[in-house]
Amino acid sequence: MKYLLTTLIALLFAACGSDPKPSANSSTNPDNPANTPATTTLNPNAVYLDGLYATSTEPGHDIARLFDNDPASGWRTRPGAGPDEGLMLYFSNTTAVQIQALKADAFPNATLDADSRIQIYVNGQPLRAAAPGERVDLRAEGGKDQRINSIFLRFSETANELVTQRSEPGEDLDISIEAFPAEGFVGLQSLTLFNDKGEAISIVPPKRIAGKITASSTLSPESAYGADNLFDSRKEFAWAEGNTAAAGEGETLRFHFDQPVRISGVQIWNGYQRSTEHYRANARTKDFQLSAANAPAQTFTLRDDPAGQKIDFPTAFEGQDFELKINNIYPGKKYKDLAISEILFYDGAQPFVLHSDYLVRRAQDQRSLAGPTPLAGLLDRRIYNVLDQPFDAVAKSIILRSDGTFVLYEENESYDTDANTQVVSGQTIADGNWEMLESKGGAVKVKVFGKWFDATEVQEWYKGPRSKEATRIFSDVLTITASTVEGQKMIGTFYRK
Repeated sequence: MKYLLTTLIALLFAACGSDPKPSANSSTNPDNPANTPATTTLNPNAVYLDGLYATSTEPGHDIARLFDNDPASGWRTRPGAGPDEGLMLYFSNTTAVQIQALKADAFPNATLDADSRIQIYVNGQPLRAAAPGERVDLRAEGGKDQRINSIFLRFSETANELVTQRSEPGEDLDISIEAFPAEGFVGLQSLTLFNDKGEAISIVPPKRIAGKITASSTLSPESAYGADNLFDSRKEFAWAEGNTAAAGEGETLRFHFDQPVRISGVQIWNGYQRSTEHYRANARTKDFQLSAANAPAQTFTLRDDPAGQKIDFPTAFEGQDFELKINNIYPGKKYKDLAISEILFYDGAQPFVLHSDYLVRRAQDQRSLAGPTPLAGLLDRRIYNVLDQPFDAVAKSIILRSDGTFVLYEENESYDTDANTQVVSGQTIADGNWEMLESKGGAVKVKVFGKWFDATEVQEWYKGPRSKEATRIFSDVLTITASTVEGQKMIGTFYRK
């Protein structure tokens, strides 16, 4: 039995909008053209990205290597990570090239075969599953061209997965446990996009410039809300300030680049964008000022809008050290904490981000913290269970990643006696962060928190079936042992062996 939760994952990876309209309190002086930011000429045959990320990465094989013009390099996951991992591309509004097709070639020795499948999502909606190396038409139904804002590739079916069966004593329950090889991995050696003439398109990701970012305060745990989240391209992970005496006013972010840079504009994804509920619950930035060392600050205003907001500066900033200070806020409905999800700088038309080794260090810290506990063998490994009972079945999976993130999928099927068939009666997805609470007596307690989404099929008189959906902010505590992972409130029991 194979469950592909395409609808739920589509909601998880729905594209975030981008609005190029600036909202600034300062303006360019037409009598002083030297203060007008230079405009970099765009390559008309290239596709520009606002961001890209992978859900799992083996150090030395990050996603940027797909686009470094080195045919021998590529992206791959950590050992043991494969099913339900993937990668995301966000496309810039400046992209004028029509994208019509895609081909993803597997990384050498990846745990993939001809029967493996990569599920492709365009603008957050499932398109189709394809074999590695297969060329896929990205046009909408009927062969119509469509504006592509995002593409997500998920490895929905891999190779060499071992299935074991067991029964739970005292219960009428059969359990199937599917395990990916401990040293297996998935990955791509190349990812090629094609235009309407069938020609390969050059893909230009944001330039990465080494540096360091520091915040005046950070909400605990820092592993979940650190300022480095501002440049990871994952809009569902944010920096959140942790000053209990205020709601964000006066907080600062300081950016240090290892080389001089020129900043002529910025795009900001305001607030906590994990869900609409998270965005409204937390405070957002209204007015902020940006300054460079030994240069006057400029003040700008953001709308209370989750779409990316692009601001072109009347006078470009230059140097290696910059400060963003929050002056005024839009208050949150539930929490005082202020959040910003993503920042993208520009030098003319070229986007760039501050790049640090924070994600690598965070994964090392989490693995070190797990030590010789039952958690260690779980990190970056998907647990996949199918629970078969007389009249229903549940397929569910959970991944705790060493970078401090997690994802859970669950699908319920019940038997329709009238139709003599199995029907999907409920679907759940949860994603967010985790932190280790304690390790005692062969058990580890881990707190998971983030977004919980439910979709349930209900029957209405005279109307028939419809989907009832609910999204909420949630947290739960998992107890992890050598044989099970068990939640206290919302997450049930997973069997490891």
